[in-house]
Amino acid sequence: VWWNFGDPTSGSFNISNDIAPVHIYSQPGLYRVVLTIWYNNIYTEYFENIKIVPLPNINLGSDTTFCHAEPYILNAYSEHLIYQWNNLSTDSSILVDTGGKYWVDIENIYTGCKNSDTINLIFSEIPEINLGIDTSFCESTSFVIDAYNEDYTYLWQDNSTNQTLTVNYD
Repeated sequence: VWWNFGDPTSGSFNISNDIAPVHIYSQPGLYRVVLTIWYNNIYTEYFENIKIVPLPNINLGSDTTFCHAEPYILNAYSEHLIYQWNNLSTDSSILVDTGGKYWVDIENIYTGCKNSDTINLIFSEIPEINLGIDTSFCESTSFVIDAYNEDYTYLWQDNSTNQTLTVNYD
């Protein structure tokens, strides 16, 4: 018994002498599989053309951190697919408003090929900002505004990034 899977890019895995071999194709495409059998000095070849189709495309994106202000839509839509989300939804997209690991399994309705993807979403609380009460101050003086939170980064209207902003009245 000698198998040739018609997949030369798979190197030495392209051939096998096993009775019931398994071959993993290197890429989608059309392949001609040849089975050669020698028995009692009789040489017989069998041919089969096969088509390896690509997995359905899925990409939920990179793991992401969001402010907890807005729900987020996870969309897995592509034509001719069946969807199964970890929350048991079978829609092509889901709306999420809590952090966690989300996954979807997809299946092409014509080929039966399956794929999946997972994304981890972290929803952070919106930071509280209290710059104090509105304040008046006299000419030729300055006033310091302090955001009072060292755990965040800042961008003030003058493009400075400190926790405090000194306002001068000239």
